[in-house]
Amino acid sequence: MVCDLGLPGITGYEVARAVRQDSRAIRLVALSGYARPEEVSRCIECGFDAHIAKPAAPEYIERMLRV
Repeated sequence: MVCDLGLPGITGYEVARAVRQDSRAIRLVALSGYARPEEVSRCIECGFDAHIAKPAAPEYIERMLRV
């Protein structure tokens, strides 16, 4: 699952926490323009498996989802 961090009404961090409450079986990747080290660390802490900074090549995103 690919999720942006800046969503209307909810953050990607909140989405990650909710997904992780239900399942660890889903590969969860943040795709965001928010790419400072503290934001990347927060992604991992909230349950994302990886963080990809925008813009990203579709092939790279696909590869990250398969890891």
